[in-house]
Amino acid sequence: MQDTLVAPGSYRGAPIPWWAKIGVKLVLSRLPVPHALWTKLNIFRHSYSSGETEQLVHLAGARIAWFQKRTGRVPHTVLELGPGEITTRAPVYKALGVERTIFVDVGDFGSTDVAAYAAVAAEAAKRGLTPPDLKGAADRAEVFDRCGVTYYTHGFEDLRALAEASVDLVISIAVIEHIRRHELAPTFAELSRIMKDDGLAWHDIDFQDHLGGKLANLRFAPALWESRWMSRSGFYTNRVSASQVVTLLRRSGLDVCIEARSLWPEPPIARRQIAPDLRPEWSDKDLHICSMRVRACAGDGVQPP
Repeated sequence: MQDTLVAPGSYRGAPIPWWAKIGVKLVLSRLPVPHALWTKLNIFRHSYSSGETEQLVHLAGARIAWFQKRTGRVPHTVLELGPGEITTRAPVYKALGVERTIFVDVGDFGSTDVAAYAAVAAEAAKRGLTPPDLKGAADRAEVFDRCGVTYYTHGFEDLRALAEASVDLVISIAVIEHIRRHELAPTFAELSRIMKDDGLAWHDIDFQDHLGGKLANLRFAPALWESRWMSRSGFYTNRVSASQVVTLLRRSGLDVCIEARSLWPEPPIARRQIAPDLRPEWSDKDLHICSMRVRACAGDGVQPP
């Protein structure tokens, strides 16, 4: 396992107090504004932009190479959970030899800009890959057809409809922490069900509060934090600790390996500031973990090193 320390002062987020950010987002999230506009204004946007073509190609390549190194083959089917607007990665997966890509999200946040997909395909070609020809594609649906993509936008409901043992590689990047707390264990169970016996999962999980890059979210009582009006305001995280994530994955039937963590030198919140109901769920070790990368496989499948 590789550990790195988070440098003091490197916490992400604007210099706005966390409590003020909550107030602003509670108001803004209720305005009748489309998600695309919030993204342009850098509000309620996803972690990566569909326009970061070099990063999209590089990261897709790294994940497929990781899978191939451990299994000796290219994954036939890749499922990416919560891709947000970066469905633009579709032509890269196809160029890397993936026959079928499945995107599953809780809404239609994927880019509809055909030019954005073409730009990613062009970047892949620059790196010596052979992406599908997107010339003349009329819309996103045609792009997806050429890339072998199926796009689902009803979250857990769509996962339940997927065939058992049908996916080689599951990928989630800064998604697990946003799944509603009561849905996390069922989601892991479904992901375990759809993975092939020699399939693998890659989960990058961010435990920061998405308010100021610390753990201020642990201050709130569960009844308040999980309320409908709080959980739908653009800053929700399920506040499930690193050790709890590992436990839930194992209970779903998967073997788990933590490959990397970023650690705070000191916990960004005092234990006395944590809501009493949450304190037993967060060990001192958990309070030091800023993010972690988890590899998982079927209990009798390929063992991640």
